[in-house]
Amino acid sequence: MKLPNAAMQPSSKAAQSVSAAAEALFEAKTVTEIRQIEARTRRDIEEKNVQLRQLVGDSYRDLIDGTDKVIEISTKCHAIMANILGIQENFGSLAVSVTAASNGSDGKDFVRKHQELHAIGSRVKYIMDTPEVIWSCLEAQQHLDAARRLLRVHEVYNQLQTAFAADLAAKFPLLSHQWPLVLKFRQQVHDLAASTISSRPDLSSQAAADAVAATALLDGLDSTAALQQFLAGRRHCAEQLLDQALADEQRGRQDAGQFLAQLVQQVQSCITQVGEMWADRQSSNKAQPQDSSEYRSLLQQMLQEDEADFSELYFGGVNGLAEGSDSPEAAAWRQRSSDACERLKLLSQNEVQQACSSWLSEVAVACSQQGVQLLRRCSNAESLLEAEQAVQQAIIRWAPAAAATEAASMADQGSGSGTNDQAGAPDPGRSGVSGRLSLTRGRVTTQWDVACQAILGERADLWQGLFHQPFLARCKQITSEALDCACGSIEQPLAAALRQAAQHDPEPAGQLTPGIWPSFSSHSAVANGVVLDRSYSLGGERTSSGAWSTAPAALAYSQSGMLVGMLSNLSQQATDAASTSSKFRAALPP
Repeated sequence: MKLPNAAMQPSSKAAQSVSAAAEALFEAKTVTEIRQIEARTRRDIEEKNVQLRQLVGDSYRDLIDGTDKVIEISTKCHAIMANILGIQENFGSLAVSVTAASNGSDGKDFVRKHQELHAIGSRVKYIMDTPEVIWSCLEAQQHLDAARRLLRVHEVYNQLQTAFAADLAAKFPLLSHQWPLVLKFRQQVHDLAASTISSRPDLSSQAAADAVAATALLDGLDSTAALQQFLAGRRHCAEQLLDQALADEQRGRQDAGQFLAQLVQQVQSCITQVGEMWADRQSSNKAQPQDSSEYRSLLQQMLQEDEADFSELYFGGVNGLAEGSDSPEAAAWRQRSSDACERLKLLSQNEVQQACSSWLSEVAVACSQQGVQLLRRCSNAESLLEAEQAVQQAIIRWAPAAAATEAASMADQGSGSGTNDQAGAPDPGRSGVSGRLSLTRGRVTTQWDVACQAILGERADLWQGLFHQPFLARCKQITSEALDCACGSIEQPLAAALRQAAQHDPEPAGQLTPGIWPSFSSHSAVANGVVLDRSYSLGGERTSSGAWSTAPAALAYSQSGMLVGMLSNLSQQATDAASTSSKFRAALPP
């Protein structure tokens, strides 16, 4: 017996396996089931054949498409190479022609005109791009960048009008249409910067310096004028907060203290921002003398620029104009920026203190006018005391920004007084009248006290300056209302008693026999305390029997016909009024 070939062994084994499976199938299944299996198997074979044909066809079509794309890419690459070679040849011929033309006067004029056209075109493009740049700055709340771009474009436009011929400028007709649009941005940038100062209660130091620097650049303000403008805007913001608090009647009486607490922290932040932008910290820190040129305020830091910051003004030069960093636009802007930094110099501590004191007085006037109306939501002594606690705690818990904290620590190290006051002091965050009084009277050094010492040279008592008068006025109103209520409660009973007394006949002369005074008669009608009625003695003589209230102050004459039972209520209300007055006296500083 011959062994099968090695290559035929796998197929023979597969055939044997299939034969064995078929025999097993015939042994286990009926003829009908086998025919069904056969039909299903044939369908599967047909489906697999169709899928195989589709797969081969799709792969073939993809292969053809890929080949076509490769051929197309190759064709385009050859075309690009041909174009590049043509451009090189054209540049070479152009260089030869320009070199040949430069030897004559016509060639030099040609080159000069192209240089002029390039110089004026770059400046016109700068002007055309300005509206989009300014809009982007305003959307990002970058008022200083918008103001810089606006002033720089003025320098570029002035140079176009003076250094270039009119026939060249006439080649750019869009410039005459675009320039009026650029001019409209000046007022818009100024208004948005001023609105940021006067309408944002949570204004940060960086945002404040950005807005102040923008308005100072546009208006050419010096330090004093910029400080006054900033304080006027913040005063308007404080007045807006009070108006909003008065208009918001749906929020309960407990929110009066919250509004005032927000107001006082806004005032504290404003004073700190003034110190960051204008105060000369070196002159105030006597313990560590330094060169004043080494210290720059936050406002001066915002205005300071490097050469790279205005490299956009490095235009080409023509007709004797310098180019690059020496271009007339760059030189003019460099001078303008330097002048702005010189105008916005540091102010002395005395000047800052006077400006802030005047501003605090103006804010105090607004608080005295509108604060009393706001405090009308406090209908009793307890709610008024809660409002006072909210304001006092806001003053104590206020924390300055990072720059103000650093300056305050410098002042604290220089003076050395804050550390001594802080030692052994009670917790500033605690509640209670005595603790708050000690804080406001300066027994405890808070962050606000240290910041005021660094900026103003003295401590500023915001409670006494801003809120003492409105709280005292409201205290008087509540006390007066309580006394009026107590007095008004006896008007009706007293009038009724007088009317009843007037209705009785007068006693005949010599016939009046007074009883025991005060006395109770068995014939008296007593109701709601004591009511007195006329009675007679056994002998027929007319007498007066009386009854008096057990309360010490409840007395009435017997012939009135009734005692004023409400006098006992008056006594209780007078006691309540005295208790209320005691609370107010305890709450108010001495």
